[in-house]
Amino acid sequence: MRYKSTPFKEKIIDEFCGDLYRVIGASLEDYRLMYAKHGAIFDVECDAVLDKEGPSGLRYHLKHRLARLSYMFKRCDDEGDDWMDTDYEDDFWEYALTLNLGIDQNGLISENREVKAATSIHHESV
Repeated sequence: MRYKSTPFKEKIIDEFCGDLYRVIGASLEDYRLMYAKHGAIFDVECDAVLDKEGPSGLRYHLKHRLARLSYMFKRCDDEGDDWMDTDYEDDFWEYALTLNLGIDQNGLISENREVKAATSIHHESV
């Protein structure tokens, strides 16, 4: 299968690779393998989000996924998996801001200006 390659997608993926390594110390290949183990194909999902939400939607989607993953790793490391039955959404967004990914619950944050992005991503999809 051939995946779409556009200058926007390549730049966003490159940015994601830097964030991925900085936040959880993983490579894109590590992330793709983890994705595949959960029954998803990273490139197919990226193409679908890019088609539906555009470049800012893809950027938000990837940053949001990374923030959720980092949050889950941290909480599981700190507390085991007992926390998963609790409402942790507010705590997640406080944590996400500490990662300096440029997102909050309203979308992308860009130089004192918010750019609305896809908001249909929920913790169930991570």
